[in-house]
Amino acid sequence: VLTILALMRPQYGVKYEKITRKGQDIIIALDTSLSMLAQDIQPSRFDHAKQEILGLVNHLKGDRIGLMSFSGSAYMVCPLTLDYSAVKLFLDDIQVGSVSKPGTNIASAIYTALQTFDKKGKQNKTLIILSDGEVFDGQTQKYADRAKRNGIRVFTVGIGTKSGEPLPVKDDNGKLLQYKKDKENEIVLSKLNEKGLRDIARTTKGRYFLSNNERLVMDDVYKDIFNQ
Repeated sequence: VLTILALMRPQYGVKYEKITRKGQDIIIALDTSLSMLAQDIQPSRFDHAKQEILGLVNHLKGDRIGLMSFSGSAYMVCPLTLDYSAVKLFLDDIQVGSVSKPGTNIASAIYTALQTFDKKGKQNKTLIILSDGEVFDGQTQKYADRAKRNGIRVFTVGIGTKSGEPLPVKDDNGKLLQYKKDKENEIVLSKLNEKGLRDIARTTKGRYFLSNNERLVMDDVYKDIFNQ
């Protein structure tokens, strides 16, 4: 009996297996256009987006992260770094209107990411865009296609509602003066453009998420990025 047991080679205890985690390079692009002041998402689309970004930064361990601000154009506020405290400081300083050129040029955000990521690096490259996606042009799809060819997955996070919200115009003290009006003196409604954001994510094999008053989605974004 003992001989038979010995031949079966029973084993006890815990077996440890070393798993190597692939490093990620993640750029977060935050929409700073005027439409992000709409309050259909409380306290505003912009403040809600900032809260989402903080949630992601607090999750990261050993991954480089960069921070981009975009409106009518885009620029890197914080280059790719492992210093998460610095990222939080830069995030705190970003405000609506920090990019002088007005608009919502998502194409410029993707282009800036293309120029920033290391084309020869082995890291997985991810771009996360937080926006109401109001304005798109022909260049957006062009740069989404280029991002796909360069191995960049784009995750888009929609901030806003389909029904829309008037855009507040405030003085320097934050007091509401009026709501923005068009050339016909009609109040402008800012609406979430989900289709455009979905198309970008689909093109690059990323994913679209809707963030609203009921739920924050960065936990899901994080899981999707690292479980690819």
